[in-house]
Amino acid sequence: LALALAFGPQELRDRARSIADPTYITNVGRISLWKSGWVAFLERPVLGHGLQDMLELIARLRRPDATFVAGHHHNNWVQVAVSTLAIRE
Repeated sequence: LALALAFGPQELRDRARSIADPTYITNVGRISLWKSGWVAFLERPVLGHGLQDMLELIARLRRPDATFVAGHHHNNWVQVAVSTLAIRE
């Protein structure tokens, strides 16, 4: 893996660097989704929001630093925390 990153195509090296760059546009968006997920979790920490497409919930909690629209939180831990244990009204 190290050799591939050191001597591979430029696109591969650029992509590998972008994964850890907190200012990279998609990373900014993911971090924003995680933060809005934390807010959603705090709204219903025991019951959760249910196993559903989170598009409306994420849109309601959208932060100014969000860079894209998503129907899930782009992190399994956040997604599970926000969605599970829901009892639908």
